[in-house]
Formats: sequence, C-alpha cells, structure tokens
Amino acid sequence: MLTISVKNFGPIAEGSVDLKPLAIFVGPSNTGKSYMATAVYAMMDTNAGYFEGRSDGFPRFRSTHAGRRIGNPREVPGSFAAWVMQDSRRLMPTVADLPEDARSWLEGLVAELVGSYCADVIGRLDQIHGGEPGFLRHGSEPGGFYLALRSDEPALKLVIHCPGASKPLSEFSISQTDITEHVLNSMSVLAFMNNEEAESTIASIADLMADSVAAGLFVGLPTRSYYLPAARSGIVQGQKIIAASIIRQSSLHGSQRTRIPVIPGVTTGFLSDLISLDRGMSPSRPNVEMDKAVSFIERNVLQGEIDLDESAGLPLPDISYSTATGKFPIDRTSSMVSELAPLVLFLKYLVRPGDLLILEEPESHLHPAAQLQLARGIARLVNAGVRVLITTHSGDFMGQIDNLLRMSNSSEKTARSLGLEQEDCLSPEQVSAYGFRFDPDLGGAVTYPLPVGSDVGIEDDEFLPVAELLYHQALDLEDARLT
Repeated sequence: MLTISVKNFGPIAEGSVDLKPLAIFVGPSNTGKSYMATAVYAMMDTNAGYFEGRSDGFPRFRSTHAGRRIGNPREVPGSFAAWVMQDSRRLMPTVADLPEDARSWLEGLVAELVGSYCADVIGRLDQIHGGEPGFLRHGSEPGGFYLALRSDEPALKLVIHCPGASKPLSEFSISQTDITEHVLNSMSVLAFMNNEEAESTIASIADLMADSVAAGLFVGLPTRSYYLPAARSGIVQGQKIIAASIIRQSSLHGSQRTRIPVIPGVTTGFLSDLISLDRGMSPSRPNVEMDKAVSFIERNVLQGEIDLDESAGLPLPDISYSTATGKFPIDRTSSMVSELAPLVLFLKYLVRPGDLLILEEPESHLHPAAQLQLARGIARLVNAGVRVLITTHSGDFMGQIDNLLRMSNSSEKTARSLGLEQEDCLSPEQVSAYGFRFDPDLGGAVTYPLPVGSDVGIEDDEFLPVAELLYHQALDLEDARLT
C-alpha cells in the first residue's frame, strides 16, 4: 500500500490517503481535494524525474539529482573493497552479504540520494504553489508543513518538512536488496584489472550499487505522472494563443524589457505536455486494453475521434475532432469535446500502464448520461493498468462507480442485461475513496476514508443531503400547488 499524508497544507489541517489503482476524492469546495492531489503529484512527478529509462532495464537515480558522489577511491571502506573483490566471482550476492560496517556505509550513500529526492519534492511544491506561503495553511506556524510517504513493499517511509525546519526523515531497509545484474557485471570485470584500475572501478561500483538500491526503494511508485487540471477546457481552447504569446515575449528578451506571465505549476506541466504532443509519440507496441478503453471513451462519450492535425504550415499541431459529418478544429467544438480532448490525447500519446493520471472533475461539461459512460471508460483504464486519481463533485459519476463495484458480485449475463460489460467491473481491492470536510476544532479540512465494498459500492452521504433537499422542496411545492 502507498500512503500520502499531509499537515498544514493549503486548507488541509491534516489528512492521509491510500493510493489504490483508482483513488477518488469527494467533498465540498475549498476542502483541499486539489491540494491533496498536488501533494500526490509532487511526490510522484519527482519520482519520475529521478529515474532514467534504460534499454537494459536497470533502474537508477539520475546522477544529476544525486547527492554526494564518491569519486575518490580512498573514500571507499576497505571492507567494502575487499567484499567486492571477493564477491565479484560469486553469482548472486545480496546487500545482506556485506560486512556490517560496509553495509552501514552503503546505507548512508542511499540516504543521501533519498534526501536529495525529498528536497526536490519541496522544490516541486514551490513551483506548483509559489513557495511556502502559497501552500502553508493560514494561521499555521512557519515551518508547520508536513508531507509523508509510506510504502509497504518495499518498506519505505519519508517525512518532509518545510525548508529549514529540519532534515527530511527517512526510514528504510536495504538488507534484503538483491544486487542487480548490471552491478554484478561491473564487478566481474575487476578480475581482469590491475590494482590501480580496480580501486577506481570499485568507487564506480559503489555509486552504481547505491543508485540501484535507492531505485529499488521506489519501485512501487508510478513510472510517470500526469495532472489534468479542472481548467483544462479553457487551456485547450487557448493553447495556441498562450504558446504564441510566450514565444513572442521570449524573442524580445535582451532587446527590451519583457515580463513573461507566470503560470501555476500543474497548469504549466499540463500545457507543456499538451504543446509537445506529436503523432510520432505513439507507442511502438500498442497496449490492446488501453487502446480499447480509449476507443470506448471516443465512441460512447465523444461520439467522434480526437487526434492531432499536423497539416503543413501549422506552427504547432492542431487538435481535431472527427465525426461522420466531418472534421473540426477544437475551437469549433462543444465544451464537452474540448474538456475531454486532452484526456484522449494524453492516453493516446503519453500515458502508459503503470503511470499515474490525476484527473480533476472528469464530469465537467458532461451530460449525466455521458458521465456514466466516462466512468465506465475510466474503469477500463484502471483494468488496463493505468493508475487514476480523481476529484469529483458528481453524484451521477459516483453512482456509476458504485454500480461497477457491485458488478464484482454479479454474473456476466447480469452485467449485459444492464447494458454493462465485464471490462467495466471494479473490485473493492482496486478502489480507495476519501471524503474531505472542514473541522472547526482544527481550523482546517481533514480527510476520512469511505468504506468500499461490493455490496453498496462506496459508502458516502456527500450527495444525499442535496438529493433529499430537492426531494422535499418538490413535495412541498406540490402540496402548495394542490392546496
């Protein structure tokens, strides 16, 4: 299980959420749903930036992000050097095989790498919220911010405070870590080196080992993360204007005073990803289940196809919407189409199984019937291996999720009779849900877990009072009409 906890963050006094393949946040406005989503994003997006994709499959921290590198062979303990020379002829040693002092020294190197990761998470939050004043809860003590990540497998705990408050706290164990084949291959060449060459190579091996062990601590986190903010419809409509304006301003730099407008952090990332899309980014090996989910959304929600138009003469790829009646630029389509266009494009060209997709208010600009179909499409994405985090204000959307959870107790025949398919089914083990509400005693919002089961779906009364109010108003109005 992967858990994110915060204190004194934006409107949130304290809150904690478990991230299952589908995580859902509900609650009134201004109770911190988006703030919690950005905390998750800062953690996960920083993680994605630390790892290099390598053709040999060896994960490691990027050296540009690493803490102190060894460099000097004399910094390597003699016990570590002796173990490497001896174990270079063994087949599959583990970190537990290291002498205790050498293992403790290696753990210190890993702690430096983890510490640099924690510092960059704060840097990411600074970019998103404009520094500590932008994300510290009003009335909180300076330095009162707290962000924690906990992972069960592998066991990892990180506690991050505001800059200057204290050093990040990290708890982890490396004793059971296997030494990767990449490191073993590097160790094997020592047998063919003289002593001077071997000393230098042992220092490099220590760096490689620290990288691989640190990377192993983060294997449960998403590979890449994407954040689609609630304002995406307007951003899509104006992306070319925004890009052209920034380009014009930057071209004047140096010849006259210019001021390029600052764009909020998650919007910057979203806009940057959107502008950088091109058809050449399609995966060389398509994922069949993901392709089916995307096609389902286009067919059943959009009733048309979204794609990039790279016609000659366009400075940036345009977004087009194609139906049986023709092909239209995105700025001549409905708000529903422009709302869902970036979701479809990200799924076609960026998002892959294992990635995290954060989607604010997927119901925006959608007719209730379309919301139900989109909920099915998102369930299919989750079943295809995409991790999804959603904030929502829609009782219709949540009602459909409830029914998809209830399907786990039903037969395929029953599902078909209801107009649903087995691919839509969600199991309770796949879903976590949290409510957000204001706590007057704490002076801020708190989170609370919502029970998830196959009998009633997600147990929550968030939307029930509104439905009851409307119902009783209708009854009273009818009584008044009759009397």
